[in-house]
Amino acid sequence: MTETRTTCPYCGVGCGVVASVSGDQIQIRGDQHHPSNFGKLCSKGVRLAETLGVRGRLMHPSIKGERDSWSRTLAYVGHKFRQAVDQHGPDSVAFYLSGQLLTEDYYVANKLMKGFIGSANVDTNSRLCMSSAVAAHKRGLGSDSVPGCYEDFELADLVVLVGSNMSWCHPVLFQRLQAARRARPRMRLVVIDPRRTATAEAADQHLAIRPGGDLALFHGLLRFLIEQGQQRPDAHQLPGWSDIQASLQAYDLARVARETDLNRDDIVDFYRQFATSPQVVTGFSMGINQSEQGVDQGNAILNCHLVTDRIGRPGMGPFSLTGQPNAMGGREVGGLANTLAAHRELDDEAARQAIAELWCSPQLASRPGLKAVELFEAMERGQIKAVWIMGTNPAVSLPDSGQVARALQACPLVVVSDCVSGTDTQRYADVLLPATGWGEKAGTVTNSERRLSRQRAFLPASGEARADWWMLCQMAKAMGFNYGFNFTNEADIFREHAALSAINGRLGGAFDIGALATLTDQQYQQLAPLQWPQPAGQPLQLNNQRLFASHPASPPQGQLHLSSPVTSPAPAGWVLNNGRYRDQWHTMTRTGLSSQLGRHRPWPEISLHPDDARLLDVTANDLLTLEAGDGTLRLPVALSAQQRRGELFAPIHWSGQYSGQAAVNAVVGRGRDSLSGQPGFKGARVQALAVTVRVWAQLWLPEPVALPQGVATFWASQTHSQGRLYLLASELSMSDCVTRLGQLLEELGHGQPSASQASAQGSRHLYVEHERLLAGVFVSPQRRHLPGDYLQQALQSPFTAAHQRSLLMTPTTESRLLCCCLQLTEADIDAAIAEGADSADKVADVCGAGTGCGSCRGEVMERCRLAKNELETEVQNALAD
Repeated sequence: MTETRTTCPYCGVGCGVVASVSGDQIQIRGDQHHPSNFGKLCSKGVRLAETLGVRGRLMHPSIKGERDSWSRTLAYVGHKFRQAVDQHGPDSVAFYLSGQLLTEDYYVANKLMKGFIGSANVDTNSRLCMSSAVAAHKRGLGSDSVPGCYEDFELADLVVLVGSNMSWCHPVLFQRLQAARRARPRMRLVVIDPRRTATAEAADQHLAIRPGGDLALFHGLLRFLIEQGQQRPDAHQLPGWSDIQASLQAYDLARVARETDLNRDDIVDFYRQFATSPQVVTGFSMGINQSEQGVDQGNAILNCHLVTDRIGRPGMGPFSLTGQPNAMGGREVGGLANTLAAHRELDDEAARQAIAELWCSPQLASRPGLKAVELFEAMERGQIKAVWIMGTNPAVSLPDSGQVARALQACPLVVVSDCVSGTDTQRYADVLLPATGWGEKAGTVTNSERRLSRQRAFLPASGEARADWWMLCQMAKAMGFNYGFNFTNEADIFREHAALSAINGRLGGAFDIGALATLTDQQYQQLAPLQWPQPAGQPLQLNNQRLFASHPASPPQGQLHLSSPVTSPAPAGWVLNNGRYRDQWHTMTRTGLSSQLGRHRPWPEISLHPDDARLLDVTANDLLTLEAGDGTLRLPVALSAQQRRGELFAPIHWSGQYSGQAAVNAVVGRGRDSLSGQPGFKGARVQALAVTVRVWAQLWLPEPVALPQGVATFWASQTHSQGRLYLLASELSMSDCVTRLGQLLEELGHGQPSASQASAQGSRHLYVEHERLLAGVFVSPQRRHLPGDYLQQALQSPFTAAHQRSLLMTPTTESRLLCCCLQLTEADIDAAIAEGADSADKVADVCGAGTGCGSCRGEVMERCRLAKNELETEVQNALAD
């Protein structure tokens, strides 16, 4: 057995992973020595081995659907890019990158586009999640630098989480926070979020703020802190101080309450906690960034820490929680269209000269390129003649997906390199390039606390897959750039990247890993996780590092900035919020391969408050159609008292690969922050229309299938035990639906069902041969009467007569999987609560829920609270009687 230390490919926490390989058996566990997670993994990390292998992989290069050799394919790409540049200029071509790429891939892409092609048209899907935080850091701190460390969440007296469902989106870091709270009960957690999420459930105080109210809340907090004498002695010397003094007077308590929909007493309670806690960490994420005022909101948070000197020392500081595993690495190399490289700006003449010399650049880009949404708008207008999309799925992840489809159709050359096949974006590709995936590729990533870690290969490449940096180097040579791209391995690229970072250090920037520029190949292979800065000429710092401490170092070189909220009247309609499910990731190209990860939230649903459901005349057995512009979204209804009235919530994960009309960005507009270019995903306005469902169905098959037209008003699918499971909603009668699905199975060669059962709840039909289930059809007027998760448990091999009877006859009640690690459902948790377990810790003692990765603890707490409320209601009713 061989063991390889590497880094998880999911969120920005950057957990260390140990991969053990013995023959074709792979085991994944957390790396106890990695300082980000100390051996902990979330449910997604635990299931990484289930997502590996050749299933669903892109295996060979192809041009216009025809398999071809690497040499001919990359020569074709290089020729087409060169042709576009020669005929239309450098700005006629573009790269669109991904926070899933490794730093070395990012570096070569940026060098080629900005240093050799001569355009800054290289942007990334990190524009969609982190660019507003980047701009806020630059404006408020003077550089794009996260000041603190994960340890600060454990050392703080008060942790404030704003627009962050950390329990689901950064689970391991949240478990570190929760462990610290259990060890130090005086710690307080305040969660500011419109929804009562699993994170809010665990908080000491939850402020269910109105979307867009964050500016007013933090402007009011800054005014309160100054009135309480909390400002630092030299606050008057901070750039921007005099400008904000007068503006803050407008943010009295009445205005803050009005613009946030919060109770005055709750606001004052939060303000007092902040004022009386010197050690405060404010973590902010997508709920702040993904707004048309995302930069201003980020700066409002930074202001409170800068003015009161709560920054740069243990247990304090603003903390941007990164969404992707290498969003920060991409920023380091210049993977955004408005930066040059190594955290330097395109108009910085000293940096431009130094970088051009190091690269031997023939024509260095001199002006900003097109940001993500702008890029696809220009593509639709015909300005972009060739685009290379690497490791991302913009047809699903960008706003206004209809416009993205039109843009891709209009572009003469669309090149897509990816490790998986069949994504929505690949439908528009002229050239497909198979990239190595996690476990096969090697390089570095940088997590949310500025910590560089190695991703190491422990598997051979699938098919003809190659590293993205290798493809780029070959394409560069095909374009005629015969120097600058003769890298022999990842260490070669990293050394140049580290040397380039020293330019930033010499010019006074914080990002500097010049000390790593002389690593040998062996030292690079053995590189331990460490934070930047690591300047040349100084010994490596392996302990936690913080930036911008006032004492003894100098304060940040940015400025305070205060902006008023947009006061234009909001358009009519429902407010649509969106975000992640706990066990899924982005557009499910990886997590969708695991049957276990699909059991927690098997299907996309639209969550709304029961009062709103009555207004719309919908029940949990109906669909809801949302419309905005030319886009349509159609999802099953989920009633949730955790939703604010007038607001809806939908998951981001389902694409055309896994559903029909369930891609949420079809109804999200292209409005974006004017400074960062980050789209305002969190506040879309939509019209809602109820759709009555006559029949619900589940279809199980060993392989994915194209559903016939007219069967389903809605469908979604997921990887299931030994096959693929579909959920369908139909306007057909139950008999017609059974007939149409039976015809489909006949066309697939399954013949007639071998066993059937009809009841008042619906009908079930199994297709079995030699104790092997070939297909299954389950139909009912009520969705709750479908087998649901029970089907996952019932599918056994061999599929005996007893298993058949069980699946046909067992009444079903919907009970979702809650604890992925121990395979415990909501019913299992409720049984523990019924036995007297009234807290997450006591439930853990009874059944073990939450003792693995810990991701389910917030939901366990919620079920304990709901059970307690129900019991109190019963007692009150009994006393009243």
